[in-house]
Amino acid sequence: MPIIIDTNCIATLFTKSAVNHKEFEPVLEWILKGKGVMIIGGTKYRQEISKLNKYLTIIRYIKEAGKLYEGNCDAIDKYQSSVEILSDDPDFDDPHLVAMVFVTKCKIICSVDDRSIKHVTDAKYYPTNFRKPVYYKSAKNIDLLCDNYVDDDLKPLIKMNKSKALVIEKLLGK
Repeated sequence: MPIIIDTNCIATLFTKSAVNHKEFEPVLEWILKGKGVMIIGGTKYRQEISKLNKYLTIIRYIKEAGKLYEGNCDAIDKYQSSVEILSDDPDFDDPHLVAMVFVTKCKIICSVDDRSIKHVTDAKYYPTNFRKPVYYKSAKNIDLLCDNYVDDDLKPLIKMNKSKALVIEKLLGK
């Protein structure tokens, strides 16, 4: 199951001692031990993630293990520009998430940003009949971590090699 992990959630996801880590641990387990795949892409997302130096090694290992999918940067940036033109709310600062959803066809966003939900799920940013994303915000949403939210273009999903998962878990302090 591909999942966009909003950068506001990376520290909580990858830091065992983080206050809300238990709420997001199922996502991490799905990536390390299940068929989960982390989705990244676009200039803005890359800029945001580049500021999270502490977690770049972990993300690199996830990529090397084949559990990271990079969306087409140019296509994401182009779609983001069209979303910004449509946006009329100055509180909406995540048009890159809409673009990542559209371009990668990823249907799940892991985030702690409640105010982005009404914008990112707004039908005006997507073509007619496009399946809007759902949000994983806590362990209550564990039922989202399944193949039902995977577009056929992103299949087949595979599990990570156990030795690679162990290396990442060691980095995480597990």
